[in-house]
Amino acid sequence: MRDIYGNSWAVIAWLGEEKDESGKAIQLVQRLCDVSKSESATEVEDCLWSNPGHLGHGGWFALNQLMERTYWFRLWIIQEIVMGGPALLIRCGTSCVDWTSFCVGISFLQEHLWIVKDALLHRESALLGQGDMSWATGSLHLVYRYPSRLGQPERNLPGFLLLPNLLSALIQEIKYMV
Repeated sequence: MRDIYGNSWAVIAWLGEEKDESGKAIQLVQRLCDVSKSESATEVEDCLWSNPGHLGHGGWFALNQLMERTYWFRLWIIQEIVMGGPALLIRCGTSCVDWTSFCVGISFLQEHLWIVKDALLHRESALLGQGDMSWATGSLHLVYRYPSRLGQPERNLPGFLLLPNLLSALIQEIKYMV
């Protein structure tokens, strides 16, 4: 498998068909990545408090739904992420984002928009009549906490050598979620 992943031009992590506005979720993550490079975190947070649609409408609820998909809880995603590395593309329906941008977007969300993201999810879930919702924190933490261990070519380590540490970290996450 290492040779297959290593010799591929791209590795596609298929999250499934478009549903629950998943295209908006992918767009939101890409926008979070983009603004993390061009705007200060304080500016983005202030804009979101005053204008909840600053990064698009409907993306917060959609992102939560995307992060609750069964894909994130399957063991073989480790292989896709570690072996796919920088060539990994996250695809859901017709929407796509590269793994690096996905991690940067989620990291920006986790590090700088911690409180406002909760308010935006509550707002959108109420508008959609979904009641009080909480973030799918297990999968958000997985993407946020471990991107530096996943698929980084500058490490000069074969991806399979990273698996024991990543598996240990995943076991800790599972224990945390339970």
